[in-house]
This record gives sequence, C-alpha cells and structure tokens, in this order.
Amino acid sequence: MEESDYGDQFDLSTFERRVLSVVEPGFRRNQVRRHLLTVPAQTAAEHIEALLQRCNRGDSQAEEIILSTVELIETHEDPPVALAVEAIDLHARTHGMGGLSHFLLDPAPARIPSAQARLGQSKRPDSMSLGERRALAAGWSPKHLERLLHDDDPMVIERLCANPRVQPQHIMQIITRRPCPPAVLVQVTREPRWFRRREIRYALASNPYTPTGISLRILPTLGLIELQRLRNAGDLHEHLRTAAQYWIDTRTKP
Repeated sequence: MEESDYGDQFDLSTFERRVLSVVEPGFRRNQVRRHLLTVPAQTAAEHIEALLQRCNRGDSQAEEIILSTVELIETHEDPPVALAVEAIDLHARTHGMGGLSHFLLDPAPARIPSAQARLGQSKRPDSMSLGERRALAAGWSPKHLERLLHDDDPMVIERLCANPRVQPQHIMQIITRRPCPPAVLVQVTREPRWFRRREIRYALASNPYTPTGISLRILPTLGLIELQRLRNAGDLHEHLRTAAQYWIDTRTKP
C-alpha cells in the first residue's frame, strides 16, 4: 500500500491502521518495528503510552498492538530496535510517562534456579540426546510430548510450543513449574498462539522465574482481579508488584 493510503505517520490512528491492517503476527510485529524506526522517540513514546492506557482499560485493538510490541521488544537479536527502545525509554522517564516507564523496565529476575536445582533437573531417566528430544517434540506421540513438557532445554520447548498437537493445558504445565529456567519460559512468549491467551500470560507473570521485564510488559493486558493477585504475591519482584498497583490505580480512577 502507498504511504497516502495510511495517512500521517505521526498520528496514532495511522499507526493503529498499519498494524491492524495485517493479520499474521509476524507482519504486525514488522509494522510496529517500522514505526519505531521511522518516527522520533518522542512520537513513538506518546503513541505507546496512549495504547498502554487504552489496553489497561480493556481496548482489544490496543491490546493487540501492545502484544505485538512486546514480541518485538523481546527479539533481542534486533539491535536497531534495541536502540530505538532505549531512546523511547529515556523520553518516557524524563517526561513522566508512568505506564511506559513501567512497561520498559527490565530488572533482574526475582528468582533464578540454583545450580543444585539445575543439576537435579538435568538428570533424565532416558538419557536421550538433544537432537532426539527435539525430533520427538515436533512429533505426534502423546506419551513423548507429555514427558518433554518437563525438559529444560529451550530448543526442545520451542519445538513443543510450535507443535499443533500441543494444547493449552500442556503449555500451562511448562509455565507453572517452579523452579523453571527463564529461557524455557521465554520460548512460550515467542509463540503468538500461546501469548495471545490471557490465562497463559497471567501464569507467566505469576511465575517468579519469568524474566521480570516480560512480566512487567504483560501487566496492562491482564484483568483487574489478576492484577490484584499479582500485587499481593509475596514471591514476585518488588517492581512487578509496584507496577501492578500502578495499573490498578490507573484503571480504577475516574
């Protein structure tokens, strides 16, 4: 489509139309990427802040754009995006954009599996190689898929998340594990089929082993009761509980 078909890229409505005009999640992420790399940091910050506030109040279209933005931000192998996000974050903090400042925080995780826990988890009774486990994770055997839900290698979990035979209840088994390697939990966020399900996002945010930055970015997409539970969860990062309170206050104020 021509630039004129969309309007002024400095308008938030133009940004929304560009993202929502395509259906495939990867294309939507590309539209978000294009926007972040072509408009000034101030404009991008203002647009994302506005979308965050609408998303927090239940706007489904704003939520879809925010989820696409989260997926893009978590693509760490994209240096131009990382630089753009850094500039947006700086603008948000210097101009008091509360929602965006919470959204872009990335503190150290609340918990990291201990060396002893990782060693214990790595002792598998079957001693299959990584290649064998990855092959089985892409297969159709319910018996093998169930066993692999407890695998600690992100490459195996990536295959499981993409497997059409895997169901939401299987993913919930992965993301409710404690302890659980953060890299395993990250793989779930990279599969739109799962990341678009609110119960899975809530389970991710509830797990203290989920990278705190991801959990913070999930918060505006959750319901009020879920936010209240996260605010009161003593095992979660202090920043996460503070941000949950911020989104509660923002949603409930007149």
